[in-house]
Amino acid sequence: KSFRSEHSSTSKHVSEFTHLEIEMVNNTLEDLMDISVEMIQYVIEELRRTNGEDIENLNKFISKGLIMKLNNLLNCDYKRIRYSDLIIEINKDIDNNKKLKLDKLTEGDDLSSLHENYITEKYNSPVFVTHWPISIKSFYMKQCDDGYCESFDLLMPYGIGELIGSSQRENDYDKLKNMMKEKGVNEESMEFYTDLRKYGSCPHGGFGLGFERLCMLVTGMNNIRDVVPFPVCYESCNY
Repeated sequence: KSFRSEHSSTSKHVSEFTHLEIEMVNNTLEDLMDISVEMIQYVIEELRRTNGEDIENLNKFISKGLIMKLNNLLNCDYKRIRYSDLIIEINKDIDNNKKLKLDKLTEGDDLSSLHENYITEKYNSPVFVTHWPISIKSFYMKQCDDGYCESFDLLMPYGIGELIGSSQRENDYDKLKNMMKEKGVNEESMEFYTDLRKYGSCPHGGFGLGFERLCMLVTGMNNIRDVVPFPVCYESCNY
């Protein structure tokens, strides 16, 4: 379980949610993307095999078009695009289509839900946005030489947005310590973590998958609170 007290009150945010955490060793960022696709497609295939009747009923009565969406996720290519290229692409589309109700982006901006929905609708597929600026990502992500880091967010279509956040982990002790100083991370309290790299390490990485958002995806629900038995949301607790 994860808990975040952020002030988000949208159809895909709750304060208490479940993360599926994956960690790998001797892998690359490409490996993490590959296993993300395999995992999502495996879940869809297993649900169709074991709960096919439930999916058909959802498709008929509650989540119209669900089967078509799930089939698309099984058969489409999951696009991979670098963050810096995506910024250029979205800004160019805004310039070429004045009807797009999107704000232009500059380097270092995060993507809003509108940007996420736009790019997944444009390609009608999930989109891996890779190599984010290290300035807006966590200190432990593996640094590139150009100010970016080996990371990705997997954006899902159909209003789900970010399903997976992932990165290779920094295994260079000095780079890790310097980034912690730059980001104001308490080094003393994190010695247990830095010591794992102090005397040598190996390539490794991992990701966190939002389980409730995955449930939204495979059921076609439009609100995350419909897939959580007891949703805890911002401003939902009076005591």
